Amino acid sequence: MSLRRRVERKRLRAAIAGKMGTYSRQELVKATHPEIQKMFHPYSHKGPKEGYPLYQICHDVSKLPKETVANFVSVPELMRKLKQDQVIRGLLKRNPELETSFERSVWQAISERGVKSSKLFWQRAPKEYIDAIVKAAAGNPNPMNERIGEVAKKLFGGGIEHRTILDIGTFAGGTITSAVEKLSLPQRRLLTIVLVDVNSGVVRRHAVPALVKLGVPKQNIKVLPTSFYNAAVAFKKMPKPLHEKGERAFKKFFSQLTGKVDLITAGASTINFANDLSPLLKSVRILLKRGGVFADWEWGSAEARKRKVNTEELKRIKIWEINQKAVTEFDAYVSFLDFWLGFFNYPANVKKKLFEDIEHSREFDFMGWCERNVKWMEQERINAGKPILADPAGFRNRAYRTGDAMLKAARIHGFDVQKPSYPLANPGKKDTGNVNWLVVARKP
Repeated sequence: MSLRRRVERKRLRAAIAGKMGTYSRQELVKATHPEIQKMFHPYSHKGPKEGYPLYQICHDVSKLPKETVANFVSVPELMRKLKQDQVIRGLLKRNPELETSFERSVWQAISERGVKSSKLFWQRAPKEYIDAIVKAAAGNPNPMNERIGEVAKKLFGGGIEHRTILDIGTFAGGTITSAVEKLSLPQRRLLTIVLVDVNSGVVRRHAVPALVKLGVPKQNIKVLPTSFYNAAVAFKKMPKPLHEKGERAFKKFFSQLTGKVDLITAGASTINFANDLSPLLKSVRILLKRGGVFADWEWGSAEARKRKVNTEELKRIKIWEINQKAVTEFDAYVSFLDFWLGFFNYPANVKKKLFEDIEHSREFDFMGWCERNVKWMEQERINAGKPILADPAGFRNRAYRTGDAMLKAARIHGFDVQKPSYPLANPGKKDTGNVNWLVVARKP
């Protein structure tokens, strides 16, 4: 490819990124062209409090799995709007052969929107919101984190030797401390632990002291204040996001860990980068030793696949079985919605109407239901004396990948992995155990 062609292609990528909000470090609602921002987050201009709850429900849909984004956003319409830009139109007119690069750059910008929206939120999340999460977890063991601990215990056995654990999206440290707690004190003293999170302040205030208290030498704990996707950048499995220009990518540190990590843990964290699992899994595989394990628990329901779901179809799809009782996708779907309404402080009568309407619908659109009922929902929440959460991360932060989606992706990338488990499942009940899956993937 000629130098001129390469320059024009870079200009095209930058122009698309500029319109889609991924070129600068400004938050997406300010950096994105208004017409395009409305396509990905229709209520973001109202802000979390004025637009509550629709702001949270329609949290930036560019974070959805890339194979389902088109079920929520018209990609042809997006491309048409982009081609109205004078610079983009001129570049394509002078270089018709860049049409393929145009489409690729649009999808790249969609992915980078997902990375950026998550990163900026967790970097700038209000202290009261962070404190609320930390307080809720303090002294209240998370059963899914404990399952990660069981994986660590089984993997390390009774051997007393140096081991390295890398934790993705550490935050206050619930997952990594649960993993370490299951190990013996002699094993803990020989651990090297790498904590990766964009909000390093929370990690240093909460996770590091907790690990030290468990017996891990402080000098053996490394905090990386970055997104785990910088590992993919370091390994050249994805381009560096344009909004990160000038920032440290921790390339040297990740490169030094190549093939040296025994266990990579993640708890409710990889969903923050749900648009494309490929860079995540490629990086995990590079970092792990042969025989090393990636243990990940997450949330997932049908809400992330398309806006309107067929309820009868969901009832027929079995995702797990416990005590000879099937856990269906419908169980996961209604369990997630029940959790969401409770998390955002809606009283029992709002939940009752929602689930009655679902039961009487062959097809159901939760976002549409909220749009139709928002005034009534809000009045009922206010009447019940419930507060608005402090700038919550949003509904779309919580239901992206199903366990089967992670299973298929892990196998494609060469991992040995069994069927995802739902260790806390409660068939026929509205219980978050029907949404929480665990995947354990081993590098052969």
